[in-house]
Amino acid sequence: MTYPPSPYQPYQPPQIPQVAYTPPERLAPARRAAILMYVVSGLALLCGGCMIAVVWAVPMEQIVAAADMPLPDTSQLGVTTEQLLRIVYTVLGIAGFAGGLAYVILAIFVHRGSVAAIIISMIITALVLLWLALNVLVSLPQLLAQPLQALLALLVLGVPASLLVVLLMWLIQALRAINRA
Repeated sequence: MTYPPSPYQPYQPPQIPQVAYTPPERLAPARRAAILMYVVSGLALLCGGCMIAVVWAVPMEQIVAAADMPLPDTSQLGVTTEQLLRIVYTVLGIAGFAGGLAYVILAIFVHRGSVAAIIISMIITALVLLWLALNVLVSLPQLLAQPLQALLALLVLGVPASLLVVLLMWLIQALRAINRA
């Protein structure tokens, strides 16, 4: 005797779509790098903002007099030395502030494990390190003549450079951890 087929289907578990999932332990190096990026970006925002504030709050004549350095003749440019210094330091402050904002935005995506953000952060960090190294090489003869200024330059350029070297190493570790099979 044959029975008709059953109208009920056997139970099948629900099908969950396969999405890209990165386990939390593989995101740990990226999160560590992102925290250092937040620190570096905070320093860049602070330095850029202070540079802009000082240039516009303190009379430039006072800064020029305290510098005790030979200043170039700016009569050909049609601006005074004070105006030129104010323009240059304002542009540098805006660049530092913009770089700090870019690092904050990139840090958000590095924290999430974005490979593109990690690579872009590595490129920017390497470029800033190269700029700092070039800055030291260009000013090396002047620094060797004045040891006190060399010590101050080592402090001013050495601290950010060491932070950026550590950041670059952590970004490389984050990229390796995320790309690990």
